Amino acid sequence: MTVARIYHPKVEEADDRCELTGEDRQYVLSVLRMKKGEKLLLFDGKGCEYETVILGHDPECVSLEIIGKEVKHREA
Repeated sequence: MTVARIYHPKVEEADDRCELTGEDRQYVLSVLRMKKGEKLLLFDGKGCEYETVILGHDPECVSLEIIGKEVKHREA
């Protein structure tokens, strides 16, 4: 099973939750048709990838719980 991966530069290191708003919210709900409990990968463009699970959504945002972090090393 493939896990969707989305660029999200605003993941805070110390937080265990984050939110997707605007176009990202729309993409996750309408295009990917993801539901509560499904996993989603976020990457910040700085070498970190976050494994998240969807907690729920409302008209403003999709709430995610960060359940893992992996630091990816880029080859120069």
